[in-house]
Amino acid sequence: MTISSRSVRRPGRGPILASVALHAMVVLAAWGVHRATFQPVEYIAVELNVVAQVEEELDDFQLADPDDLVVETPDDPVPPE
Repeated sequence: MTISSRSVRRPGRGPILASVALHAMVVLAAWGVHRATFQPVEYIAVELNVVAQVEEELDDFQLADPDDLVVETPDDPVPPE
């Protein structure tokens, strides 16, 4: 057996360059596909003028008296099943 000058765990220059080239091609391909299929979003702005139509005059408008508002509830409500 001969003793090699480089470590057994360390890869050579060829596999490292091949890995870098492969990863670069994958990234460039993904970027190219994204660029080819990307369409900018177009937003449409709409201006609305909201106008309320009042049929009666507001001068004689009055709120209801809270004492007149009665809400009847049953004494024994039935619990839900």
